[in-house]
Amino acid sequence: MFSRTDKANMAAGVMVLLLSLSALAFGVPQNASQYIPYVVKVISVYVCSGVIIHPHWILTAAQCFGSSKSAQIHWNNLVVDSTKVVIHPDYISVLEPGTVILGNNDLALIQIKETINFSRCVSKIELDGSEWPQDYTKYNRPCMAFGTSRHRATSAKENYVHARLYKAEHGDQACECLPLNLKPQLVCMKEADETFCAEDLGGPLICDNKLVAILHTLYDLRNCKKHSTKVAPACDKRTTISVCTYICPYLTWIKHYVPTIPDRPPSCRSSPIITPSALVVLFYFVFIVITHS
Repeated sequence: MFSRTDKANMAAGVMVLLLSLSALAFGVPQNASQYIPYVVKVISVYVCSGVIIHPHWILTAAQCFGSSKSAQIHWNNLVVDSTKVVIHPDYISVLEPGTVILGNNDLALIQIKETINFSRCVSKIELDGSEWPQDYTKYNRPCMAFGTSRHRATSAKENYVHARLYKAEHGDQACECLPLNLKPQLVCMKEADETFCAEDLGGPLICDNKLVAILHTLYDLRNCKKHSTKVAPACDKRTTISVCTYICPYLTWIKHYVPTIPDRPPSCRSSPIITPSALVVLFYFVFIVITHS
C-alpha cells in the first residue's frame, strides 16, 4: 500500500503533467514565449500584465496606475485604449515608487472602448468561484502563471507571453513568512520555485483552467513579517517569493461591474485588514458617540 505522502506526491506529479500538456496545447512549454489568448500587456504609469475576463473588461493590479486613470491594452499586435479604470476602493496606494503594501486590495478593472470579438487568438478566462482545495493540494496546488515581461532566458518579444508552472499555497500555514492576518487574501508560490518578474505583475495565476489570483508582488524574505516592502528588482532571486492577490474574497466587488462572473462562495473569507473605508465608518461612529455623550 502507498502511504498518504506517496499518494499526494503521485497526484501532484500527475497534475503537473496535465498542466504541462495543457500549456503545450496552447503552444506554451514552460519558460517559453507565445501568445496566450486571455493575457494582455497593460501600459499606464507602469508596464504590467492583465487578463481578459469579459469582452469589455480586463482585470489587473491597481499598483500599475499610480495616479493615472487610463491605460493602453496591447495584445496580439493590437492596441486598445481604456474608457474607465476602476481601482478597488480599499486599495492603499503608496507614494514611493517601487514600494507596495502587502495585501492592500491590489486589484483594478479596466473597461476598454472596443468590444473584444473572441476567437482562437483572443478569448477570456473564467474566474474560479469555488473555495481553495482543502485536501493535499492546499499547500501544493499545481498552477500556471502568465506574464508579459521580457523573459531573461528566452529573450521574448515585447508582445509575447511567457508561462511558468508553480506549486501554489493558500491558508493559515501558507506564506509562512507573511503576517497571519493577510493570508486569507494572498496566494504564495513555494520558496524553492522561480519567481515571476516585475512586468508580470497584474497577470493571471491559473489553476484547474480557471483564474484564481492576480500576480501582486515579489516579496523579499529579508523583510519577513513587514507589511510594506520594496518590490524585488530582479527575477529568480533566492531571497524573494512570488505573492498573488487571491480573487475569491473580491468576487462580489468584481461582479458589481462584470455580472457574468460567479458569486463569492460563503467559505471564502474576505480581507481582515482595516481598510480606509472601514476606518471612515469607525471614526464616524466614534464621533457620534462622543458628541451625544
